[in-house]
Amino acid sequence: MGSLKGEPLTLKSKGETVTVNWKQGSVLGFGGDRSQNYVLCEYTTSRGNSVPVYIQGGYDIPRELVIDSRLQYGTQDNVLFFVYHDKSQTPYQERFRCNGLQKFVYAANDLLKLAKGIDVSWMAGNYLVDV
Repeated sequence: MGSLKGEPLTLKSKGETVTVNWKQGSVLGFGGDRSQNYVLCEYTTSRGNSVPVYIQGGYDIPRELVIDSRLQYGTQDNVLFFVYHDKSQTPYQERFRCNGLQKFVYAANDLLKLAKGIDVSWMAGNYLVDV
């Protein structure tokens, strides 16, 4: 990440709003349900590369953004993405960019949660990383 720190990003487009759900502060999966809307924006680097940036709902979407300590990052399916949000929130990276298998597992977990009251979504994942 060191090579991208300080890199200026320019807003290319503002995309869809996505809802990210996670557990924070739960005890063995009970309680701690959190949810936050993020606007998925596409930024470009000074070299013209596209970079997805998730910006917390209610935050201003800056025309220019610098990769610095205000951001966190994650990777999913070989895609590097950044998150601009309240860093006291701790969703797993996988909550932002789900592949087909993960979507299936989350849907199965939701059914288990409804039917049996058991939620295992808190058990595995990788936290976002500070820049």
